[in-house]
Amino acid sequence: MSYSYDAPSRRYLRSMPWGPHILANGTRVATDNVLVIRAGQRFAKLYAGKGHEEPVHDIIKASGTFVYAHGGKYVTGTWSKGAVETLFELVLDDGSPLQMAPGQTFVELPRLDAKVRIS
Repeated sequence: MSYSYDAPSRRYLRSMPWGPHILANGTRVATDNVLVIRAGQRFAKLYAGKGHEEPVHDIIKASGTFVYAHGGKYVTGTWSKGAVETLFELVLDDGSPLQMAPGQTFVELPRLDAKVRIS
């Protein structure tokens, strides 16, 4: 996935590997904020029986890095999460907690070996 900041709308426009992400009604998919959480990923069957393996993200009792984008700018930091019922902790590189802006936020969970480029 990729996102490009559209200054006139103050939103991030989402693209898929084959081009702009467009809904069936012709609307371009857009969001106010993007949070990219780097986490381990593996493929496993989610239930016994037929079906194929699905990506499972290793975010329980884990930690890693993140990138948060809002308003055409971004910050980086580290995340951690304990048990299932606990909240994520998002801390900026300077040690302060991430204060996310109001609005719609898309969360991406790329594989650890995925290339994440910010430009």
